[in-house]
Amino acid sequence: MAEVLLDTGHDGVILSYDRSCPANLAPSFLASLVNLDIQDVIIPIEFSFSKLIQILKAHNILFDFIFLSDSLDSKSAKNHLELWYPFLKNEGFLVGESLHPTDSSNNKKHIYHAFFGDNMQEVDDFLIVKK
Repeated sequence: MAEVLLDTGHDGVILSYDRSCPANLAPSFLASLVNLDIQDVIIPIEFSFSKLIQILKAHNILFDFIFLSDSLDSKSAKNHLELWYPFLKNEGFLVGESLHPTDSSNNKKHIYHAFFGDNMQEVDDFLIVKK
C-alpha cells in the first residue's frame, strides 16, 4: 500500500497495528522498509493498543480506509467493528475478510450484517462498508 501511495504521488499515512507481532521482528521489518525504499512513508512506532486508541481519540484522528484482518474470531470481529468504525471518516471504507484463515466455519458476514445492515457489500471474500 505504501508503494501505491508513492507510485501515484498521493500523500497519506498508513497506520498498521499488529498486536501479535513480536518485538524481535522489528529489525527485519525495518530492513524490509529500507529495501523497498519506503522508510520515509512507513514509520513504525511501538506502543500499547490502549495508548494507540488514546492518541487517536485525543487528536481526533480519522481514517479513509480501515482493513480488519481475517484472523479475528467472531467475538473479536464484533469488538473490532465497535472499536474502529468510529475512527472512519465520512465517505471512508471499512473492509474485512469474511473467513478465518484456518476455520472456514467462522464466517463473519452475519456480524457485519448485524452491525451495518444493508450498508454492507460482499465482494469475493471481502465485506465492504462505506460510511
